[in-house]
Amino acid sequence: MAYDESLAARVRALLERQPGTSERKMFGGLAFLLRGNMACGIVKDELMVRVGPDAHDAAVRLPHAREMDFAGRPMRGMLFVAPPALTGEDGLREWVQRALSFTSTLPAKAEGKKAARATPQAKAAKPAAQHKPAPKRPAPKRKASPAAPAAVRAKPKARATAKARPKRKLQGRSAARPLAKAGTPARATAARRRAGARAR
Repeated sequence: MAYDESLAARVRALLERQPGTSERKMFGGLAFLLRGNMACGIVKDELMVRVGPDAHDAAVRLPHAREMDFAGRPMRGMLFVAPPALTGEDGLREWVQRALSFTSTLPAKAEGKKAARATPQAKAAKPAAQHKPAPKRPAPKRKASPAAPAAVRAKPKARATAKARPKRKLQGRSAARPLAKAGTPARATAARRRAGARAR
């Protein structure tokens, strides 16, 4: 559904010094938001104004104003204002100010999935620091693997080879007696006899 571009330009001029304003396609036309809340808009050639439930009864009695009914359902606190009431700048400014007076009392609302397009005045009001690229984050350090238990890390020591024990020399009677030389049995017999004679 098309909307009056010239009326939209006049509303933008009135919101030039108002911070926190943005635009979004809504209700088949163009809506102007204040801190994420819809304040006013344009549907075809009419001005859509959000005055709030408390000011609804008094505002709907003003000339060329009627209750907004979207898809056959009346919306209390929302009004349509016909073009005859918007011909002069004073009339348009009064209706826009009514919308801002109510919307400024609402808490700021986060933007939805479809981001609203900021008005040219709101873009210019943003500080230049917001356009700076985000600082690079340092790469995460890799965690060292846990140290293995000492029992696992230690290598089994090589078993020492048993040293060969030296053979003990036989002593006493078990010691090997030197054998008599072969060929001298007579001398050995004579020696034994002499030893026996001395013992007597």
